[in-house]
Amino acid sequence: MELSTKLTAGIITTAFALFGLWLFGFTGLKLVLLSSIVFVLPVYLILARFELSTSEKVFFSLFLGLVLVPVPVYWLGTLISFRLSIAILALLLLTLGFFMRKKGNQHHDQGNEPDVPSDVEAKQS
Repeated sequence: MELSTKLTAGIITTAFALFGLWLFGFTGLKLVLLSSIVFVLPVYLILARFELSTSEKVFFSLFLGLVLVPVPVYWLGTLISFRLSIAILALLLLTLGFFMRKKGNQHHDQGNEPDVPSDVEAKQS
């Protein structure tokens, strides 16, 4: 992640956190920060495996998080408490995101490229 991208993400997160703090007090600050951890971060880590730009990952993680998280939490919440279902799903998605990100980095680190002949090899044949 580039420095400008980190700076922009920090400024946006700080702006949302300050707005939540100003509007609802400490509860609003907790709401903004925990919502970003539960909704956005797991999906962002899953999308990190794909070759998307950082802005695309952030945009898709915002909206996919709003779709992928509430439905399983609701159905799991019908069986157990909602707080426990939120915690279970958040841990599951974060674990999946870290696992997928680690697997994606190992693939790129090992230099595993598909067995497709290059243009030079094709011309030599």
